Amino acid sequence: MIIGFLDVSYKECLIRYLLSPKCKHYAEESRPENPESPTMTQTRINELVSTLGLTEMNLESGLFQVVNVSDVELGEQPVNNVIYFMLTRKMPQSHLHYMESDDVQILIEGGPVDYYLFAKDGSCEKVTMGYDVSLGQRPIVIAPAGSAKALILHENASHLLIGSVVSPAWSPSTTRYGAGPEFLDTYENKAPWASREFLKSLAGPNFESVEGGEEAAPGFRLDAAGQIIYQGMQLTEEQLFHEAKRLLRIGQRPVITGERASDKLAELRRRLASL
Repeated sequence: MIIGFLDVSYKECLIRYLLSPKCKHYAEESRPENPESPTMTQTRINELVSTLGLTEMNLESGLFQVVNVSDVELGEQPVNNVIYFMLTRKMPQSHLHYMESDDVQILIEGGPVDYYLFAKDGSCEKVTMGYDVSLGQRPIVIAPAGSAKALILHENASHLLIGSVVSPAWSPSTTRYGAGPEFLDTYENKAPWASREFLKSLAGPNFESVEGGEEAAPGFRLDAAGQIIYQGMQLTEEQLFHEAKRLLRIGQRPVITGERASDKLAELRRRLASL
């Protein structure tokens, strides 16, 4: 399969490079001498947010920016997309979410952070992303398609910046945020840390409030801040039109509403009507 080929060639090459002596030497040389200095750390976080254009992510928490959506399509979706994602002390948790795509997350800076991964076979595990491989930390963590995950930044870590490669590309129609009692029943005590209360905390404010995963939902919304919202999640204009074309292929006519009239809303409506 095409996806299998892409996964093997991309992931294996990337993992081999990141674990090579050359890359380890570069990481050591480029790491700040005193990453926990509060003044320097906040200055660095502000620099990353400003330079990379990071904005707060709905439902999941954390900060993000879409870097690229592939022009290559596989079926109804682009073959992959890439984002930056950041956790900070103000937003130290990525709330539980499920995706039908592989999510390859690559450490750029900061951490450590704990990944709580939930497989569709009912098993779960905790993996720590970080620089110190001698302690079992990993610079790459993969959440396989069909799994759910939540992230919690270590208390002694100021921030975490990762690159996330999702294939096939992320879509609100194949992503769900939140969980309910069924999730607790499935994974309770499947690992030493998997108490019912802790599992509930991983969903954060989304417990018993699941959003996303609707294949045929036709409605988009332009909010007061100018963000495009679909199934509670933010989209770039490029992602909006990928979703609109997907909806047309299954016989749904996409529409967009807005909290107020604006030139941007009028232009998006015009472009959607022309599809």
